[in-house]
Amino acid sequence: VTGVQTCALPISGAIDAAIGPDKHARLRSHIAGEEAFFGDIARFVKSDVLMRLRVSSGSPDGVMCFGSRDPESFGPEQSTELLFFLAKVLENTIRAWLDLPE
Repeated sequence: VTGVQTCALPISGAIDAAIGPDKHARLRSHIAGEEAFFGDIARFVKSDVLMRLRVSSGSPDGVMCFGSRDPESFGPEQSTELLFFLAKVLENTIRAWLDLPE
């Protein structure tokens, strides 16, 4: 299962609840995927990455999610430098596309 999906999280603070209020990423292994982030394909997700996206000071946070069928593709012991780089590129691209302030 591949592709890009968008979803609206059901409650205010859902990103903080999922990732942590002062954290930028969560990597988990051997999990059951969450429907709030993966929709209908959540049942296939066995490991995941959630990255907080802070596009603009005037917009709500977003989330970049990666999920894998392999329960050991992602885990808390992994390095996140390249994921942070990708998140920053995506934040800057969205900000420029929507003409938002930093």
